[in-house]
Amino acid sequence: MPENHTTKQPRRENPPPISPPARLTTYIGTPPYPRGLTSPLPSTLGHAPPLHTPAFSHSPPFALTGSTNRGHPGPPVSAKGGYPQPSGPRSGRLPPNTGLSTGCRDARSFSPTRPLRLSPMGEWTTAELRGQGLSKDAIRRKVREGKLFRVHRGIYTDEWTPWAVARALAHGLSRIHFTGKTAQEIYLGRQLTFPLEAEGPRTLKGKNFRVSHSRLQATHKVNGLPVVQPLWAARRISRACRPLLEEHYRGKHGPGRLEMDRRRMRRVPNSLKETIQHAAIGADSPPERTLSRKLRTVGIFPEHNALIAGYRFDLRIGRLLVEVDGWEYHKHSAAFQADRSKQNAAVAHGYTVLRFTADDIHYHLSEAILLITATIEVLKGRNPELPTSAAQPYWKWHLCVKHLLK
Repeated sequence: MPENHTTKQPRRENPPPISPPARLTTYIGTPPYPRGLTSPLPSTLGHAPPLHTPAFSHSPPFALTGSTNRGHPGPPVSAKGGYPQPSGPRSGRLPPNTGLSTGCRDARSFSPTRPLRLSPMGEWTTAELRGQGLSKDAIRRKVREGKLFRVHRGIYTDEWTPWAVARALAHGLSRIHFTGKTAQEIYLGRQLTFPLEAEGPRTLKGKNFRVSHSRLQATHKVNGLPVVQPLWAARRISRACRPLLEEHYRGKHGPGRLEMDRRRMRRVPNSLKETIQHAAIGADSPPERTLSRKLRTVGIFPEHNALIAGYRFDLRIGRLLVEVDGWEYHKHSAAFQADRSKQNAAVAHGYTVLRFTADDIHYHLSEAILLITATIEVLKGRNPELPTSAAQPYWKWHLCVKHLLK
């Protein structure tokens, strides 16, 4: 009986496994900064949360093409362009993009070599936002969420304050310069307030700003903001510009600089001329300005920083010189000596000198005015009634001294 011979088949070796395809590196959330950026986004804009993708045991979450890896099936292939989609409970589509990174809806919008982040500027134009990867829908979404604020058409900022809006306007609108009350606030270092006032080549009006048409060339920058020069800014608020004029044209060179600017302006509005007349141009200290303003209300217009016998005097009214001495600048030995030498020189040149302290101006301004007006009358040869400050010793009427003697 013939034996049944069974031919033993040689064992077939399994083919070597095919290595998984390369990963498509997609940065979402906090990737390395793109070329040219060295710092993160402003905190107000936030970062996109990490995109959740199902875990695959052997293959990457996104393959470059449809899977050909035997034994390691990749995720399903999209019908559009061969890009894969994640499997799992959300198979067939990516989660909506909730961050600021792109505003795109699928993986094809991401670049594997250029992660998308906004530069930390604080203000942007639409073109700058689009250039950094934000779609129009993403921009609108960020505005709705309060992470971006629309200042004007095509201009955005990440903070809604007068200062941030001013920076955004200067960034997005060419050839505008702030004027009027906004310029005064910038020059004086005050808090900016709405509405902002500016001048430019065309008229614009926004929710919290207005730009008037002007071709003015007298401009420069202060703290990074373009500003109309003080006298030109003052013409927009001629009734309320005295603090700006007094601060900008202070000191011994102030009157000369004001005169030069008036000649450059050529036509000075009458209302501005009146404000200039009642401003303490050239005064150095606040007490001097307070005294000067009060004198001007009674029809006395002093000259500030008058040069007599080589010395500077705070105020000159004809042959009367007035000094206002604050303790901070007159407590040293050099100032002590200078005060007496300059007064002696002025008297020798035929002037009468009155000296007041800062406390005199602060607590007894009316008495100071009465004493100045009475002295002017005496210099004219008249015999006026003298005020209390000249008729009684100071410890009987001065509030500061009476307080110390209690």
